[in-house]
Amino acid sequence: MKQTAFVNHDPIEAEFDQLKAMYPKREGANPWKGKAGALCAYRARRKEGVSFQDVLEGLKRYSRFCIQTQIIGTSFVMQAKRFFGPGEEWTNEWFVNIQAHKTRNTSIRQQLNNRDWVNSLPQPQALPPMDKNHE
Repeated sequence: MKQTAFVNHDPIEAEFDQLKAMYPKREGANPWKGKAGALCAYRARRKEGVSFQDVLEGLKRYSRFCIQTQIIGTSFVMQAKRFFGPGEEWTNEWFVNIQAHKTRNTSIRQQLNNRDWVNSLPQPQALPPMDKNHE
């Protein structure tokens, strides 16, 4: 008996699968399916009349933003259910002020290279001896 691959006949889910494949990877949870997941949020936006093309263009802008700000693979990447949610995050310009990032990154590097800040941290307190009855 020949097995055939599953073909998705739901056009909205097929669109969503394309968007999901392009979405920047994130550290931590990113619920894609289920009642509270990104697919549910995307379906709701499509029912409201939002076009696939508008969301796709917004995702491209957001992906560029994530690349330029170097947040891919971190928990700073927005969960997809929020991106596709009622806040319409895909409509943002996702503009990156390159000069501000250069200045900020330089400032952070300078702070990290200055080891005096380590000495200003509070010293850890010694733990009290352990009670023999609670070992």
